Amino acid sequence: MVLSMDKRQFLLAEHERILTSGQIFWPEWRSDFERFFEDILDMTPKWIGARYLGPREKALGIVPGNVEWHFKKQRFAERPVSKPATKSDKRRAAPKAVSASQKKKLVQSAKEERRKRIAEEFRRWEELQRAGDKGERAQGKAEHAMAQTRMPSMRRVSPLR
Repeated sequence: MVLSMDKRQFLLAEHERILTSGQIFWPEWRSDFERFFEDILDMTPKWIGARYLGPREKALGIVPGNVEWHFKKQRFAERPVSKPATKSDKRRAAPKAVSASQKKKLVQSAKEERRKRIAEEFRRWEELQRAGDKGERAQGKAEHAMAQTRMPSMRRVSPLR
């Protein structure tokens, strides 16, 4: 259980973990830790040990309204004993619901982000192919020039001579 770490340090560590995990991460949270901190602070538990922030629906990723706290797997004997939650705790910790239109926008933005990544990868692949083709052509010209110097009898002779 992490007791000495305050919420800001904990959320900064979570932000870093999510950035490096490769999960879909809402662009405004990705670029601005302060925005992430403000949005997540009210639902951050007081006792932060053995927890991490994860998506409810993995396809949407880490976006507003689709995050919840997950517990790291522990052996039964190591689990901390907690008090029963009160109604106010449940209300405070309850994440905001995502409307159908917001969910649709989030899915579309996730698809668009994936399309962009694939297009960028394809563009890099094409550049490598073009660079490889140019190298092969240059090598082929050099081999042709060497062959011409080795076999003078095979050269084309102009019919006007």
